[in-house]
Amino acid sequence: MKEKNSIKINLSTIFLIISLIIIIIMGFFIYKLYKDKHTADSKLADLNNKIARLQNDKQSSDNQLKVLNDRVAELQNIVDNFKNNNQQKETNDNIIKYELQTPEYFDNKPDINNYFIDSESELNEFYNIYSDKLNIDTDYLKSNSIFIQVSQVESGSIQKKLSSVTFDNNTVNFIVDTDFPEIGTADMAFWYLVAIIPNEQLNNLSLSNWSKPSDIR
Repeated sequence: MKEKNSIKINLSTIFLIISLIIIIIMGFFIYKLYKDKHTADSKLADLNNKIARLQNDKQSSDNQLKVLNDRVAELQNIVDNFKNNNQQKETNDNIIKYELQTPEYFDNKPDINNYFIDSESELNEFYNIYSDKLNIDTDYLKSNSIFIQVSQVESGSIQKKLSSVTFDNNTVNFIVDTDFPEIGTADMAFWYLVAIIPNEQLNNLSLSNWSKPSDIR
């Protein structure tokens, strides 16, 4: 009887020891899993922080690149304006321009004010419409074209000056300064604003705002 009780105690002890061992092993694996998860969470947090820093660095780089591109565009505009101004000055240096005021008055003045003349016959046609007071040398027409802007003003005191000629919008443009005095004379006046432009400067221009004198008749 005592022997059977001893065997039962021994088996119980063995099962208890085995259970403790299993519990210890399971606790070890649970702890290891927890530790690995904590390590993985830390690595994931570090990775997310690195991604956030990279995104911030990219945003900062994009902003710096935009500022740099804006600056480059600004400098390019300055260079282009400088070139255009110099080119315009060189172009105007080759243009003969002047103004003539006369005491004429035309009751039947055409509605057209801008005239383009490229031949002696067109110049004579212009004289037929207005007058020959301009007396332009026809030798200019050998390698140039003549542009004349006419205007009728209510007082001879009003002064006009053809300050410059530009080639914007695919045509020839007159930049005209007009001076209106505080007190004007009571006489009518007529203005001829003239630009003699080398033909090579007119290549590919439409001249849509200019008419030949022969177009009126």
